Amino acid sequence: TDGIDNVISAMVDGGYDATTDCPSADFSLELLERYPDAKVILLTRPEDRWIRSVAQMPPIINYAGSYPPFKFIPRFPKLFTFLKRLHCDHWKGCMLCDGHEHEFDHDQTNVCLDYFRSHNQKVRDAVKVDQLLEFHLSEGWEPLCRFLGKPIPTNEPFPHVNSGTSFMIAYYVTRTIILLYYACCVIPVYYIFRKWIIPLGKGKSKIS
Repeated sequence: TDGIDNVISAMVDGGYDATTDCPSADFSLELLERYPDAKVILLTRPEDRWIRSVAQMPPIINYAGSYPPFKFIPRFPKLFTFLKRLHCDHWKGCMLCDGHEHEFDHDQTNVCLDYFRSHNQKVRDAVKVDQLLEFHLSEGWEPLCRFLGKPIPTNEPFPHVNSGTSFMIAYYVTRTIILLYYACCVIPVYYIFRKWIIPLGKGKSKIS
């Protein structure tokens, strides 16, 4: 608890107005204790789509955090090491973790779904009805703006990013960059070896 309080204090002292996603979702109740009058938006989604999204995350995190050229980018290795640890701690029982890479355990899908349901119910139980909005992104601006007391944008489409398709595109782009990196390293070495090293060895054999 002290560690969570320190994290929240650091965010507040740092001038941040909001926090989203993991790991802040894990201390949503602690945030509510500090801000008891806050309005809470609980995003909901179909369970099958949520579990599919969870299963898609480990591969790109493994690739982007463990292989060049990404591992040479400042702070990237620490970031993705943190994400791996977060996934392994966050969804205990439904991730296979070996310290280097991790993957979704399809045999433990129900464990993940139990966590999903439990988290949502904890938020429902902790937040007063008039302070809680259960919101699905497909509902668009109206319920969100009405809950927050804001005007509904008339010429601004509701944003739609980070879809499952875009995530998989990012995964394949990441793999391609890694393969190209290795190709750019291996091909010149192979060329040098064929052009100079092998002929040099043959020349020495003739002399002897």
